[in-house]
Amino acid sequence: MGATAVLLFSGFYFTLPVLPLYLHENFGTDKTGIGLLMGAFTLATLLSRPLIGHLLDRGHKRALYLATLFLFAAFSLPYAFAPGLASVLALRILQGLAWGGTTTCGASLVVDFIPPARRGEGLGIYGLSMTFAMAIGPLAALSLLGQGHFTRVFVAAAVAGFLALGVLLLVRFPKEAPREHAKPFGLGSFIEPRVAPLSLSLFFLTFTYGGLLAFVPLYASERRIAHAGVFFLVFAAGLAAARLFSGRFYDRRGPVGLGIFSMLTLAGGFALLSLWKGAAAFYLTAAIIGLGQGLVNPLFQAMINDLVPRDRRGAANSTFFTAFDGGIGAGMLATGALADAVGLSGAFLVSAACCLVALALFAAVSLPHFERHRLPRL
Repeated sequence: MGATAVLLFSGFYFTLPVLPLYLHENFGTDKTGIGLLMGAFTLATLLSRPLIGHLLDRGHKRALYLATLFLFAAFSLPYAFAPGLASVLALRILQGLAWGGTTTCGASLVVDFIPPARRGEGLGIYGLSMTFAMAIGPLAALSLLGQGHFTRVFVAAAVAGFLALGVLLLVRFPKEAPREHAKPFGLGSFIEPRVAPLSLSLFFLTFTYGGLLAFVPLYASERRIAHAGVFFLVFAAGLAAARLFSGRFYDRRGPVGLGIFSMLTLAGGFALLSLWKGAAAFYLTAAIIGLGQGLVNPLFQAMINDLVPRDRRGAANSTFFTAFDGGIGAGMLATGALADAVGLSGAFLVSAACCLVALALFAAVSLPHFERHRLPRL
């Protein structure tokens, strides 16, 4: 599962930092337009997650993962031949639908392999595979890009996706019959209300993440900082350092201190990114924000899985990732619009404020709800 995730997310991170540059250089797209096209991927992801979550809860696991992974890989290469923005938009939507499937399947399936008493630790370790992909993907993509060789990057993304598919074919899943007691098709099969308060806090956190992912390469270019890919490498190092202990800390100490510290760290990191100039500061803030993200993501995912029984994990993870992707998509759209109005520096200062909003919601709403409804680990 970890090897599949490394390859899958490498394909994703090959494309992510390059697309804004591709749109700007090939089509003259402004920041608002880049935000719209990048956000279309995430908003399409939102459409597929609820249906995938419902189907997972009915037992269609391996087939769903294989099918959506194939589609994600297949839609990576055609970017190189897109004749205009309309075709790029279509590709973003189609690939976003597939991405919603692959990530929901992976997150739901990996929980079945982890002993309940070590859920936080296990999810943290699984998250390291994504962190590794974030470390190598953008750096490799920008190296492949060189002086505008975009086709190389899109080929590499497709190859990584199909390699992930090949590895997944080797994974042996236990046979599981469709569950007779799963909820019938309807809103209740898509959304798990028990995880809604946590998902609301998560939305504001990933709002900031969306703007960061989409606009860091352009921000580096504006500041005349070379090697923007190093930002993602340092960011991933912060993520990895946090994931090594965050899950174990949650399993032993609970969510309160970890949640507060992680969101304050994120707020401080975005404020420094906005206000502190220079290459050294740019890379230092990458480590700080990476540390905060590495703490908060496995924390929220473990908390959400502790609120629901096994037969509702598909819907719970669908709800989790709906908030996750909704925040990223809204963040990309809003950061692009804000950047055209007040500059990227001002947009990242708004991101710092969003982290404080998330912290307030976490303390006032999410934590009390979690303590009331948390299930015993069996």
